[in-house]
Amino acid sequence: NMFIVDADVVLFSVPETNSFMSQSDVDAMFQEDYMDYHGAYTNGPEWTKQYLDDVHAQGSNFNSGQMWYKASERTSRWIQTSLAHGVMCAPNCGLEQNVLHDAAKRASVGDTELNIEPYTLNIQPLPITYATFCSRTTDILHDWEVIKHMGEWKSFHMCCAGYKYDGMGDAIEKRKCAMQTPDPSCTEAVMSKEERWDYVAPADGDDGTH
Repeated sequence: NMFIVDADVVLFSVPETNSFMSQSDVDAMFQEDYMDYHGAYTNGPEWTKQYLDDVHAQGSNFNSGQMWYKASERTSRWIQTSLAHGVMCAPNCGLEQNVLHDAAKRASVGDTELNIEPYTLNIQPLPITYATFCSRTTDILHDWEVIKHMGEWKSFHMCCAGYKYDGMGDAIEKRKCAMQTPDPSCTEAVMSKEERWDYVAPADGDDGTH
C-alpha cells in the first residue's frame, strides 16, 4: 500500500492508512480538488456532506496530489493502464491526474486499445482533513474561521497557488499559532525567511541584500 503526495504538500501528521484499509472494497483514495472550508466550518457537518454530494454530482473533483493506493491486482491494472495511455497521448495529455482519472472511469467498460477486460475499481475521496488550498470562496490562509481548525488537518496541498513555498511555510506557522495561542491575529503569522527550506544563508561578507 502507498500514500503518495506532491512536492507542494505539507504533512502535519502520519496519514491514517489503517482507517483506509478498514474500507475493504476501496482500492484508492484521492484528494478533493477544491473545497469550501469556510462554509464547512461555519455551517457544520450536515452542510459539508450536502456540499460535497453536490460537488461530486457535477464532477469527480479528483486531485492526485494526495493519493492512497491499496496493493491489489485491480489497483495495479488501473495504474498500468494510466501509464500506457500517458505514453500514447504524450505530449498532449494535459494534467497527469486527468489521465489517471480517465483510466479509472474506463475500468467498468474495459479498454479495447489495450485489450483490457472490464473490471471493478472503487476510488473514493480522502477526508477533507487532507486539505487543499483550492477554494472558490475565501483565501483560507487569511480566514480565521478556517485557520482555527487547521489543527485538525493531517496534511495540506498548496495547489492552485502561485506562491507555493511561502504558502507552505506560512501554513505551518498559522496552524502552530492557532493550536498554541488561538486568536484571529494568527491570520498574520508567517514563517521567517531563515526558517524556510529554500533559504540560502548569505556568504561571508554578504549582507544578504544582493
